[in-house]
Amino acid sequence: MKNSFFQIFRNRRYIGEYRYKDIVTPGGIPAIVDQDLFDRVQQRFEQNRIAHGRPAKEDVSYLLTTKLFCGKCGTLMGGESGTSHMGNTYYYYKCGNAKRHGKAHCDLKAIRKEPLERFVVDTAIKVIFSDEIIERLIDLVMEAQQQENTRLPVLKNQLRDTEKRLANLLEAIEQGILTPTTKQRLDELEARKEALNTSILEEELKKPVLTREWMRFWFEKFRKGDMRDMEHQRQIIDTFVNSVYVFDDRVVLNFNFTDDSKTISREEVLGSSAVENSPPNVRPFT
Repeated sequence: MKNSFFQIFRNRRYIGEYRYKDIVTPGGIPAIVDQDLFDRVQQRFEQNRIAHGRPAKEDVSYLLTTKLFCGKCGTLMGGESGTSHMGNTYYYYKCGNAKRHGKAHCDLKAIRKEPLERFVVDTAIKVIFSDEIIERLIDLVMEAQQQENTRLPVLKNQLRDTEKRLANLLEAIEQGILTPTTKQRLDELEARKEALNTSILEEELKKPVLTREWMRFWFEKFRKGDMRDMEHQRQIIDTFVNSVYVFDDRVVLNFNFTDDSKTISREEVLGSSAVENSPPNVRPFT
């Protein structure tokens, strides 16, 4: 009964407000609660929330979520916040293993969120957006576009064969050569031709032709974007960063230089000659 009461005085439909997607229509449906009473109850709810409840948790975006791993145990690192004795709130990434089971399972120290994210973005800009690397990436895209689509030639051959059969059948009809199944066969060939044309179009649309000029423009959009804008930082990380591994003394970044979306594992990082980048200021979780 208590839950039903709160539901009524939280639901704006009960004051006659009708909502469909983003369209709100006041008085769109019959009201069963007085507007003044509804507003006074909302004010009381807010006063009670401040007096007796914790404020709503701040919405913080952790840009490296799903891409940040502990270098010691390979576990994903997740966002966490802490408050200092001065009342300041700090945001961190912490090893999921240590977070769930304690330091006995992994003693990697938590790392501050903002310096790490900025370090990753700045490093990506230096590595990816140099003129030399951009040209190499464009070469790879151009080469990938030139790789033959094995299905497309087969479909085009089948279309030519179908069109030939259609032409022969139509010629036979013009000469008066008809059988009980002529109409059925004509319909079958027409349907097959339409289906093949659709399949060919789908195959051609799978790999749109990109020019070198368009690719340069696309990279420039990233290079000249506002690096202070969090959404721009997110786009750079989502597009170019494969994974990030945090160790006690270094941070290893892996970038997407191929069309393989597989996340690089800790074993591959430890067994490779990957460039080891010095970490930003690392502080213990407080």
